[in-house]
Amino acid sequence: MSKATAPDPAVGVWKLNLVESSFRLLPAPMRIMRVQAWGNGLKVSADDVDAQGNAVHLETAYKFNGKDYPFKGSSFVDTISAKRINNRASESILKKRAKVVLTVRAVISVDGKTLRLARTAKDPQGRAGDDVVVYDKQ
Repeated sequence: MSKATAPDPAVGVWKLNLVESSFRLLPAPMRIMRVQAWGNGLKVSADDVDAQGNAVHLETAYKFNGKDYPFKGSSFVDTISAKRINNRASESILKKRAKVVLTVRAVISVDGKTLRLARTAKDPQGRAGDDVVVYDKQ
């Protein structure tokens, strides 16, 4: 008899917590993010409005196997690869034209109510920096 696996704690709707987040190099991320199970990976989508008032739709689906998967809707990245650290943490590498532009370490709180993303990137001038993005589960 096989043991049933618990649902991925990332699955759900997440809302950006601006008070707990900090953005130094990168623009603020999407305000609402939807995460669904996708095989042994995740399907992520978000809809928002950019600084110019244009509607933006981002989406990707990936498995935790370190392979590149398409990332649609962003001018900043075009692929994502991810690896699991444990059942509540993962690390993703986002690339543009095969060049790493962003590394994200995602950790979900023990109670499953908070998603913390530590983003490391370079701005267009080549300066490296870190951001912390916090989402609350809805």
